[in-house]
Amino acid sequence: MTLDRVKEIISQNTRIDINEIYDDTDLYDDLAIDSVEIFKIITALEDELDASLSMAKAMHVKTVSELYDFVNVRM
Repeated sequence: MTLDRVKEIISQNTRIDINEIYDDTDLYDDLAIDSVEIFKIITALEDELDASLSMAKAMHVKTVSELYDFVNVRM
């Protein structure tokens, strides 16, 4: 999975324009993503990767690049 694909999934599961999502963007402070949206994002990542990700660990991810690293470490 690419970093751009992670950004697309974030955009698709929120009302955030993909052009506002950068590698170092903070999911919570900059994008104001809430727990429901992060759940939707993680679920979409799981579906795309056909894998199970730890929701508890995913909640500790802060930035877009950390989310990318989190997903790729588990693959």
